[in-house]
Amino acid sequence: SLLLLRHYKQTGEDFRYRSRAQRYLNDGYSRLLNYREEQGGFSYWGHGEPDVALTAYALRFLMDASDVIDVDQKVIDEAREWLLKRQRPDGSWNAHEYWSGAELKRRSALLTAYVTHVLAMNANRSSEQPAELAPALKHAFDYLGEKSSEIDEPYLLASYALAALDQKDVTTAKSVVA
Repeated sequence: SLLLLRHYKQTGEDFRYRSRAQRYLNDGYSRLLNYREEQGGFSYWGHGEPDVALTAYALRFLMDASDVIDVDQKVIDEAREWLLKRQRPDGSWNAHEYWSGAELKRRSALLTAYVTHVLAMNANRSSEQPAELAPALKHAFDYLGEKSSEIDEPYLLASYALAALDQKDVTTAKSVVA
């Protein structure tokens, strides 16, 4: 639905299922809001502790959907703020085993790369950025610079390079891709 509506917005070319696509996207947005917790993060079951990865995925969906439907900017801002508050001093976000709470270092690096990419996309979309976004991105980029040399993982490298491109840092993106 999102891709069809984005195509319609860019080209003006009407298509047979536009109203259905609009309805599906609005329904998806409404349902997603049921998983939003008071603090701004999103949880898997609509109650309980919000999850970093899920909140980053939700933030990306909300930003993309806002191109073609009305999305409450406050929901986007609060999801971003929730993520920023969970960043650790080393610039990473913690990925852990759900049953034990033990950190999974490799997954933390992958998660950090994805969250950094989503936050870089968010920074790129707005002329008014919260003061804490730029330093958070710098810390995340420093962390990813170190981890990308230690972990040969295509997903981490791709997310890192895309985040760099979103920040107009072509030098870092080229280096990561190479």
